[in-house]
Amino acid sequence: MRARAPGRLLPDPARHRRRLQGDVRRCSRTLRGEDAIAVKDDNAVAWGAPAIVLRCGVERPADLTVTAECFPVEDVGWFVETIAGGYLFTTIGREFHVSVEVPDDYEPAADTLIELAETVKKHDPEVKPCV
Repeated sequence: MRARAPGRLLPDPARHRRRLQGDVRRCSRTLRGEDAIAVKDDNAVAWGAPAIVLRCGVERPADLTVTAECFPVEDVGWFVETIAGGYLFTTIGREFHVSVEVPDDYEPAADTLIELAETVKKHDPEVKPCV
């Protein structure tokens, strides 16, 4: 754990990322009715075809500014980007960034975030609420 101020400790982000990935792999064998699929990226978990892809510890999106809109879903704040064939959601206000790519085939896309919310909240502590 890292020291924040005298007597206060911050969670270790790497440990939380590993636990989030492990929990997602164990508990989320299916997502949106799709089975988990193998991926080569150690920081990713995926389901279905076309794949819904969750990545842990991603970089802050370039377009995520202090004025960017935050969309809360089940008490997890998300930054939304439209990408070719779907959406890219990235957590806001948490210890580390988690991204979820959701292809258009899985409309409404927010249902994916609802299914993942409890696991994200459990392993990626909120630092600043989405307002």
